[in-house]
Amino acid sequence: MAGFVGKFYIFSEALHQGYTGLVVIAVLNSVVATYYYFYVLVAMYMQEGGLEVQRLSSRPALVAAICHAYARSSFSMDHDLMGAFEHINQALSADLQTGRFVTFVAAVCRPDSSELQILSAGHGPLFIYSRSEDRFIDVQPQAVPFGILPFFRSDPPAQLRLGSGDLVILPTDGFFEWENDQGEQFGVERMEEVIRASRQLAPPEIIAQLYGAVTKFSNGTKQQDDLTAVIIKRL
Repeated sequence: MAGFVGKFYIFSEALHQGYTGLVVIAVLNSVVATYYYFYVLVAMYMQEGGLEVQRLSSRPALVAAICHAYARSSFSMDHDLMGAFEHINQALSADLQTGRFVTFVAAVCRPDSSELQILSAGHGPLFIYSRSEDRFIDVQPQAVPFGILPFFRSDPPAQLRLGSGDLVILPTDGFFEWENDQGEQFGVERMEEVIRASRQLAPPEIIAQLYGAVTKFSNGTKQQDDLTAVIIKRL
């Protein structure tokens, strides 16, 4: 009510000053705004069920941005992987639409240590390349994706010790599931072959080699999924 009274005095003074056209436009805008005010009141007090709250959009880019924000906030408060994952899952579970979920993986490493922790919520497979043994070790997810359950339950994070030249590869499935014009997927084996052949390179160059190999293999087919990879290399 105070807003309407304030507008009345403002419009009256504007008329006295000769701004008739401006007052007409302002009154028309107020009439339009009144419709939206009363729409909210009707929904709240006169319609059964009131207002429907729309949950987080299912657009992948928006969901990824929200997840990134929750992750930064959670890890700033809790440096423990299990604790941070619990915070992220709780926040996303309240926002995601029914049937939607988010896969997520995080790794904790330090420049002065060879030890590495990896925890995955439904994101996998993940790959560890041992330079000394010249073989790949698969790390499977320890928990279900975020948003499926309102609480977070998980096996302990994977504890690894990296040697010189070892690689940690955290890719999305867009790499090994990309199909060529014959309907054949690039596959995990081809991905491992590219990484093994590029193991002497720096991580950004390894990712570039992997991207070049999968796009060449596709033979012009349209990309159906995102291509994202994080590679950690022990020097």
